[in-house]
Amino acid sequence: MPTNLQEFKDDTGFERLTLDRFTPLLPRSEASSVLDLDANDLQVTPGVAVASGDSTSGAPGAYLTFDDVRPLFFGAAWKVLDQLIEFALEQGSVAPKQGRRYTITEKVQHARSGNVPPVSPFGHHPHLWRRLARIYASTEELRNSLTHRRFTVDPHTSELRGTPRNPGRAVPKSLSQGEQTAFCQAAVGAAEVVIHGSTPTRLIDQLKWVLDQLASHHAQPLLGSLPAHPMIPVVRLRRVPGSSNELTLDTAAIRRSACGAYADATHFDLEVLLPDGRVLATPLEDVPNGPVTFSIDAPPNWARWK
Repeated sequence: MPTNLQEFKDDTGFERLTLDRFTPLLPRSEASSVLDLDANDLQVTPGVAVASGDSTSGAPGAYLTFDDVRPLFFGAAWKVLDQLIEFALEQGSVAPKQGRRYTITEKVQHARSGNVPPVSPFGHHPHLWRRLARIYASTEELRNSLTHRRFTVDPHTSELRGTPRNPGRAVPKSLSQGEQTAFCQAAVGAAEVVIHGSTPTRLIDQLKWVLDQLASHHAQPLLGSLPAHPMIPVVRLRRVPGSSNELTLDTAAIRRSACGAYADATHFDLEVLLPDGRVLATPLEDVPNGPVTFSIDAPPNWARWK
């Protein structure tokens, strides 16, 4: 039972490693693109996206494919959410009804009724926390089928199906192939937010999108985010600081140029090259819409030295 952040990190380490390898929240690609605004030059290095949970190409017939172990990934993601809910109950001082440990039924009841206090930093995103708690609760019987009863994978659609606890009870709601990937991405993404204690815009945008893919399970309105493009271009420019070491960036113009050069991209990385060789880097979506002025002696919190 995780009672602090380090214990949550340790208790979910293997599951998070596995999920991040096969179903990362943000897509990863070997392709790269650099837009040098000063040179008005777009350089693209072609590549391919890394293998994800929906990719089984190139796997020899004797090897296991993602479809072969699909239930295990669902089980790993459910454990991560389960530990996250338990950690949140501990942090919110919600005591177990009996003894020192929460039962799964108890945790699910709290999640379903909205009684799980959001753990930091989800207090700033209660709408996301509510959806995470509800998909955890809505998939309880599917998890119980995997652990205690019969659990099947449709050979044609890859849909995950469970069985009811008793004859005559409602059949657990199934998970389509796309929903399985979204479920795993939501779990590993939520854990990353909590462990790092930050909410980068692109990570939150993607978390919104994957939660929208699970709308039939959390029954909340769509958030309307677009999926992240696997290639994140680097927008590069050179600037000379003023006499007081100040820089001014017209980020609105930078965004227009970037979007004009690469219309399909959803996010950009900005790099500002200084005459002394230092590089100030930031996700472009985290920069206020400009112009913005700041001193390089004390860069704003949305920027870092690369």
